[in-house]
Amino acid sequence: MELSFVVGALHGVLLMGLTWHSAARLFAGVLRRMCAVFLMLWCNLAYTALVLASFSLLNNRTLYVGISLASAAALEALLLFRGVRPVPEKTAPADFAPGRFDRVVTVVLGVSLALAAIGSAPICYFYVPNNWDSLTYRFSRAFFYLGRRDLLHFGNPLDPRLLYYPFNGTLFYLFLAIHRFAAGWMYMVTCLAWVFAGLGSFFVARGLGASRSGSFVAAWICLLSPSVLAQAASTNDEVLAAVPLLLALGFALEWFAHGRVRYAILAGVGLGSGFGSKLHWAFYALFAAGAAAVIAIRAVRSAALWRLPGGELSLIWAHQG
Repeated sequence: MELSFVVGALHGVLLMGLTWHSAARLFAGVLRRMCAVFLMLWCNLAYTALVLASFSLLNNRTLYVGISLASAAALEALLLFRGVRPVPEKTAPADFAPGRFDRVVTVVLGVSLALAAIGSAPICYFYVPNNWDSLTYRFSRAFFYLGRRDLLHFGNPLDPRLLYYPFNGTLFYLFLAIHRFAAGWMYMVTCLAWVFAGLGSFFVARGLGASRSGSFVAAWICLLSPSVLAQAASTNDEVLAAVPLLLALGFALEWFAHGRVRYAILAGVGLGSGFGSKLHWAFYALFAAGAAAVIAIRAVRSAALWRLPGGELSLIWAHQG
């Protein structure tokens, strides 16, 4: 086993441990913690790369590990110093003991979901990622950035996506590139996105007041949609870019329910991560503007807007790639 892989594995485990501990100080429910950890981990890796690239030190693995873990530890220390306590879970109005039919449906759908995941596993194990778009401008940019030691444009390629495409998704792959993980590990990013597409669907459905069984059905429909399931083992970035937006919606719903700043911050981080990963969200700008207007009206009526410091809104834009 190569030393670089060991260092990368230790980096990942320590970062997940620190981030999980910080999320536990913010939220009481396991689901919210998991969704928060996904966004916080991605945010940590993205900002670590941005800091190092600002000084042309992006290829320095020692600094990459040190800054990443130091920032995670600093967040944990800040939460401890401020005495932040987790927000209790809100019980949905539709929460009730599942009946026999609900239990049968849950088991059947759960088994089919497991079989779909098992069916995708051999693809990730036996085949090296060979999606042409991924090879052209997703994976390759991570190595180009490491070679340049910064995030500036490199050369004059014929494919403009190498230069102008948002890079938040690439900064996720950068973790695997700088630690020299084997090529098969590149599947990990989109497989994680697929898992959190289901968790995010469940999270949002619960935030809208659906029962556990109904929320699980919503997550099952999302995960087994052909276009979503195929992306788990294809390394395409549509789901990767959509998941943080989905989680942002879930945390925005929690902000309306609780009015806590932590929910608004994570919603902003989710929006910034998604906007900075792919430009497809621009096709829905008109619908997003309408939704934003409705959200603003609801926020003003509930006075939740006035419980949010104005500076927190800048996170949405600061985190875009």
